[in-house]
Amino acid sequence: MNALLHADPLGAAISPVALLLIGLAAIAYLRGLRQLHLVGEPVRAFRHALFVAGLLSLAVALDAPIAPAAARLFTLHQVQHLLVRLIGPLLIVIAYPWPVLRAGLPRPVRRWLGRRKDHPAAQSAARALSRVGTSFVLLVASLYVWQVPVLHNAAVAMPPLALVAHLGMTLAGLNFFAVALDRRSAPEGAPHGKRLLALVGVIVSNRLLGSLTTMKETVLYPAY
Repeated sequence: MNALLHADPLGAAISPVALLLIGLAAIAYLRGLRQLHLVGEPVRAFRHALFVAGLLSLAVALDAPIAPAAARLFTLHQVQHLLVRLIGPLLIVIAYPWPVLRAGLPRPVRRWLGRRKDHPAAQSAARALSRVGTSFVLLVASLYVWQVPVLHNAAVAMPPLALVAHLGMTLAGLNFFAVALDRRSAPEGAPHGKRLLALVGVIVSNRLLGSLTTMKETVLYPAY
């Protein structure tokens, strides 16, 4: 336990794998821009800017200057969670990069995805993830689970676990905002009332967890 709590925080802070994934997303986007005939719609400059801003938010959160300090300071660690779970995913979803990213994928991958999307299991998973309730629960759980002291302390000290936590938060954020900001209205998309309630619920859940953590009179996270 002592070795866990006193591991080098800088080594646990930076996630090369996450940065590699961000780089691959950027490469796919640039390749897609060179094949706009596959995109099927015009892509305005503000969407490019939002996508870049989203990727930069994730990169800054997972690398210097925030990541090394976040392994030492609880406050900055929560700023890191805010970036990877909410701000980065929100900017990316508003940019609506999916057609460009698909166009930028290698042709065999595009064909494989085209075949898989009609698979019953893939369709069932897509329906489940596109429900407001499911996306909301996943987003809230992605924060609350990793605030459990034993998991949080371990994630601060163990790089692989920190990577799992941060990637899970990012995926949950992308899925939630994709549902909440879906271009389609009901019945294809979720009813707007449910979307609004989910957005308010996310704000309330963040404030609730912050209040509960602030009012604790015992040390919860000795890993810092």
